[in-house]
Amino acid sequence: MIDNDQLRRDLKLLEDLLSQIVVEDEGIEAVQLVTEIRHLARDRRANVPGAEATLSKRIHDLDEEQARLVARSLSIFFDLANLAEDRQRVRVLRQREQDRHPDPISESIGASIQQLKAAGLNASQVQRALNQLDVELVFTAHPSEAKRRSIRSKLRRMRQCLADLDRDDLLPRERTAVLTRLRADLTVLWQTEFLRPMRPSVLEEVERGLSIMPRLWEVVPEIYLSLRQALVREFPEHNFSLPAFLRFGSWMGGDRDGHPGVTWDITERTLVWLRDTAIDRHLDWCQKLYDFLSVSRNEVSLETDLPNAVSQAEKRWPNFAATLARVAPHEIY
Repeated sequence: MIDNDQLRRDLKLLEDLLSQIVVEDEGIEAVQLVTEIRHLARDRRANVPGAEATLSKRIHDLDEEQARLVARSLSIFFDLANLAEDRQRVRVLRQREQDRHPDPISESIGASIQQLKAAGLNASQVQRALNQLDVELVFTAHPSEAKRRSIRSKLRRMRQCLADLDRDDLLPRERTAVLTRLRADLTVLWQTEFLRPMRPSVLEEVERGLSIMPRLWEVVPEIYLSLRQALVREFPEHNFSLPAFLRFGSWMGGDRDGHPGVTWDITERTLVWLRDTAIDRHLDWCQKLYDFLSVSRNEVSLETDLPNAVSQAEKRWPNFAATLARVAPHEIY
């Protein structure tokens, strides 16, 4: 059973750690000032008589350094609150899926396929719908996204720390290690400038966009797997063919009609980077498959498609044949 106690626990943990760090860097008076502002804001939200005027005057009376301190503390606090709420959302969704099993949860891929079958569609009709499916998601360097990549990476690590703390089998020393990592990231977060010192160039925007590629290579196969599992569950008698319906695009480095800094050579370099990154990701997964697929022809009978393809590749690329010569001869995969 998921309740709000876990959310409150995470919020208190993060707030306590932040307070400790602020005390160490700025002194107890800084924490007291931020706490006062937060309490006044809470009173204003609760429509306490005179709270808005009191809050307005208190903020107006802050000097520049105090205003900077309050703004920074509250900004980080809201980021931490978002982390805690995100973690709680994950808990709720996981619990909901656990409770619904073997039925799919609402608004999921499984539920969608289930609804199609309930609406009277047969397997052939679903296959035709899949063949027409075309989803393209486009990434852009949105001007409202001012958060630096270094900040986002720290928040991601802290999010993982909260997930680790949820483990039931966590040993005391492991919990201490997680809390140490969490505090270290929060300390560095407090000591990091939140705003970029200068506007990023187009190629820097492209580079930042490429940072999401490794995650896409993990998530996209999970989407296709979820779809295939849902199809098998609802239409076990049919062998579905899944088209590559999910594609990605990017405005970064290609917005030739909307960004004066995007010249033809910038777009060319962007395309080269995208190509090289995609190749690198494929090679990484090929290496993982190489480590996994140790199937031997001495143990199982294999189809002829792959051996024929390998034979043709050896004729076309002699260096490839030399590479294969160093591999166990019967482990063709």
